[in-house]
Amino acid sequence: MDTIRVQRDGVIKTYTLLERLGSGSFSQVYKCKTVVDGKEQIYAVKVFNKSFLKNEKTWRRVSGNMECHTAFEKVELEIALMKKLDHPNLVKLIDVIDDEHLDRLYMVIEYVERGQIMVCDEQTMEFTSPITHKVLTEEKARRYLFDIMSGLKYLHLHKVVHRDIKPENLLVTNDDHVKIVDFGVAHLFETCNNVEKELRDQLPVTTKPLNLLTRTPTGLLRNTAGTIYFYAPECTTDEPYNTYAVDIWAVGVTLYIMVVGKLPLFNPDLVSFFDDLVAKEIEYPASLSPELIYPLRDMV
Repeated sequence: MDTIRVQRDGVIKTYTLLERLGSGSFSQVYKCKTVVDGKEQIYAVKVFNKSFLKNEKTWRRVSGNMECHTAFEKVELEIALMKKLDHPNLVKLIDVIDDEHLDRLYMVIEYVERGQIMVCDEQTMEFTSPITHKVLTEEKARRYLFDIMSGLKYLHLHKVVHRDIKPENLLVTNDDHVKIVDFGVAHLFETCNNVEKELRDQLPVTTKPLNLLTRTPTGLLRNTAGTIYFYAPECTTDEPYNTYAVDIWAVGVTLYIMVVGKLPLFNPDLVSFFDDLVAKEIEYPASLSPELIYPLRDMV
């Protein structure tokens, strides 16, 4: 991504670029402003280099055949999906701009003022609130959990799995609510896929006393996506797994992080991590109340 070129151009359509907020694998994110009905509005804009996206290819086996997909196709799918979504706990897509002259694609999205719910110190792997620089109180964690589950309930009811729930993708608004962001690896089950057709009758319905969500034996995939330390144990096999259930596991890991300040399971050696994920019991600090441990045990 050509940062200097983007900054020099300054104005995209009616949007004026402000400071850079961050960057991902395929994009840079800027704060921007525009005027709507005579009033200044602040948004975020993801800037993609289209040629780079089209040249980034991945291969995967589907029904015995190898299929090639580009990063550009994934962004197109993300845009198509976000256009379908409308919920107060999901970040909204505002505008999409395709600039053929600069070979850029711009996604203008809702700006969430206070940023991610927890930030990680990469050296210590400890998580803290960027606002208080501490872990969250149980009361606040429960309130945030309600927002996360409300957004996830909406996604699941519309046959969408997020596949990358983690603190980095949970943003806090000025009025202290949480919005889910980044649908880059999300999957929409518009119809039953081949895996589901073969196996949905063989799997029992997973029932748990989380009345915000209903798990079903559909939503099966073989490939994994997202962030490894938020994977569920079923992601370690080659068998199809319930992606809805894996979203719930990732919420549980996130809730643990919010109140404990670290991952429930961590090992820099990934082989050892996957072994632990399957065999090791998660330890819950004695300082946690039973009211919080109950939903945690229910999810992870």
